[in-house]
Amino acid sequence: MKTTIIKIFWGVILVSLVSLSLACVLGYVTFDRFNGPISLIIFVSLCTASCISYFVSGIRSWAWLFPALISAALALNAAGIFEPYGSPIVAFPILLSIAIPFYVGYLLNRKQWEWLVPAWFLTIITVIPPLSERINPDILAALVLYAISLPFLVGYLVNQRCKWALFLSAVLGFIGIFSLIETIIHGNILGPVVLLLIALPCFITFYSSKKRWWALIPSGVFFSIGLVALLDKLLPVYDYIFVGNHQIGVYTGLLFLGFAITFALLWRLGYTQPRQWSKYPTIGFLACSVLALIMGQNFEVFLPAISLLVIGIVMLTAIYFKERVTHQPSS
Repeated sequence: MKTTIIKIFWGVILVSLVSLSLACVLGYVTFDRFNGPISLIIFVSLCTASCISYFVSGIRSWAWLFPALISAALALNAAGIFEPYGSPIVAFPILLSIAIPFYVGYLLNRKQWEWLVPAWFLTIITVIPPLSERINPDILAALVLYAISLPFLVGYLVNQRCKWALFLSAVLGFIGIFSLIETIIHGNILGPVVLLLIALPCFITFYSSKKRWWALIPSGVFFSIGLVALLDKLLPVYDYIFVGNHQIGVYTGLLFLGFAITFALLWRLGYTQPRQWSKYPTIGFLACSVLALIMGQNFEVFLPAISLLVIGIVMLTAIYFKERVTHQPSS
């Protein structure tokens, strides 16, 4: 019986709206669809009709709240409460009216926690228009990313089997850092700082579990490049230093030294899972570091030949020590 009454009720409303639309097309009625007194009457009528349908159907039929609240939001805009018309603030009540029914759906049935996900996302989107003209766009972007990452973090804390939720939360939070950096750091040092920040999660990945030894390589590489690039931007005059008539390549030598230290750590920290191969790039990069310090700018000219020479020396040294170990008499 309730369903029949609602269908008849909305049938009359739809026929009335169609008649009004035809009158507008034929020129008998002229009005703005989203502003003006006639629009206000229409939206208030739709809101009232939706609220009546909601209470007649029962409070658990919370889907009726969508047309009720959306009509109420449009009525507020038609009344000119959110001025100036067409500004971003106009979207605030409309977006909020779409988010509220999801919260009501969760409150009516606490087991349906998945309704909180669209409710939270819509709430985040709701606050963007009013804040867009008052907050720095970079800060606003970071806040939005952190807000989006929050439910995934909560999901992981509730159920720690959902590793993907923690990963997604960390990625969103990490991306948000870049937006904050742009508000603090400007100019040419932004790139080096970003490289240093990229090195940080790689190192945390390595430190959290020695089984992820591979994460130490990108961590050391990005940190070395970022540090040298930052020094080059802050202290460009110390790239090459003259000691008497001899030129020393400081930053190039420091770069290869960072690479050598990375693989040396991988070599020395691999006592539980030996990675003897890492000593070869350690020796190679250390040799390049020394040559870069000695040769200065000439190192870049001879870099291809030096690289091949270092690789050859490392290979011969490895073969020599391997043969020596093989021919040692057993005790």
